[in-house]
Amino acid sequence: MKFKNILVPVDLTVYSDKALEYALRLGIRHQSQVNLLYVFDNFNHQDSSIEKQMKEYRDILEKMVFRIEKRIMAENPNYHFVPFKAWVISGKQVGEIILKFIDDKNFDLVVMETHARSGLNHMLLGSVTEKIVRLSQKPVLTVHHSLNEFKLNKILIPVDFSPYSKKAIEYVIPLAREFQADLIFLHVIPHEFHPDFHGASINNLFQMAPAMKTHTTEKLREFTGYSGANATHIVIEGKPCHSIIEYADYTNCDLILMATRGMTGLKHLLVGSTTEKIVRLSERPILTLGRVNIPEQAREEAVEAVLLN
Repeated sequence: MKFKNILVPVDLTVYSDKALEYALRLGIRHQSQVNLLYVFDNFNHQDSSIEKQMKEYRDILEKMVFRIEKRIMAENPNYHFVPFKAWVISGKQVGEIILKFIDDKNFDLVVMETHARSGLNHMLLGSVTEKIVRLSQKPVLTVHHSLNEFKLNKILIPVDFSPYSKKAIEYVIPLAREFQADLIFLHVIPHEFHPDFHGASINNLFQMAPAMKTHTTEKLREFTGYSGANATHIVIEGKPCHSIIEYADYTNCDLILMATRGMTGLKHLLVGSTTEKIVRLSERPILTLGRVNIPEQAREEAVEAVLLN
């Protein structure tokens, strides 16, 4: 698996540095071209000044690359320069512009920063990154501003027995081979899965149904179809979003890999997405695969076929 053409949309904040550095380090390994994209809001600018302003932003992007490469070179004397191109586009709808740019160019990977908005601020403003994660046709790697080290020794793959999970499994195995990484396949059984749980006097689902963990772990092994020495299959209980984040922190994973359901409109507003919540809340790098359109009924039938048989 090679990332030959990487896109890094930036907003010229300190967060952009982390995404760009991660992309450049991937670029070293894969001999990639790294593309920086900045969307310039041309509001209140005269037509005659827009081109000059865009050139100034391209200069800023080039200086960003040189500054970060200088830092990488100080750590690694064998570093070789990664070819890059700086793109500046004027417009107001940042998310839509980035998505169109992704569709128009042949990128293998999009790398973006996360701002970790929450609460009312996130509800009102949303996140360009989350929109790209949800709707991009290409894989998106999100990098939190607190990331200090580039490594890929341990990858966590949450599995919900859906076709989305199957896609993530197919994608991650060659990636793990390339980086010689350990794989953790994780399934979280929600407490709501067992209706008697809330009325019981115990607070552990597996105490109430001891065979459930063993049965589900076997189903997880069968579903992944992978039992290499570098693979671990884990079943836990809890709320999926927070349990996945906590387990990634507990095991010190270097990457969480997930597929996205690509929900839009009212359904996305009301239901949201576990993947997007994890992107927003986790400090781990997260690789989300390109949007897959699978009918909800087909997804539910696939999950039931695994868990009930």
